[in-house]
Amino acid sequence: GKLSTPKSGKVKHLASIARDYGHRVLVPDYSATLDPDRRLQMLCKMIENEQTDDLILAGSSMGGFIATVAATRFNVRGLFLLAPALYRPHYPQYEYDVLADSVTVAHGWFDEVAPPESSIKFASTGNYPLHMLADGHSLGESLGVIGSYFRLMLKELGKKK
Repeated sequence: GKLSTPKSGKVKHLASIARDYGHRVLVPDYSATLDPDRRLQMLCKMIENEQTDDLILAGSSMGGFIATVAATRFNVRGLFLLAPALYRPHYPQYEYDVLADSVTVAHGWFDEVAPPESSIKFASTGNYPLHMLADGHSLGESLGVIGSYFRLMLKELGKKK
């Protein structure tokens, strides 16, 4: 997200789950900039350096926006989005034609930062699974269920313990 760091709660929670399923975890540190274009450049460079076709991108809020745009430029196995800041008037505008084998979106009904309608719109464009939760933007009350959705995605992608 916009203000999160590699040590944020959601990051650590999802990273732990990914490691449990045998994935190597890379977490970009975007704290040097709040500019979405610069953060996108940073993520794209990280992806290019990885040179793998087994990427799963996860992002929350601005991080979800950045992961989604990156998934329009690179083939990824999975895209896991939490309250993604899509279709925001103050962000660069993109067509979100993602190149992903699996996409999952979770969003809080009470989100006052990134309107739930943006995730509903995005999910409907690709018939992606959308989980609407009784939570706000941080989804802090829903970490357990979000972890379950992430585990389900990882299982479906076939990388098991």
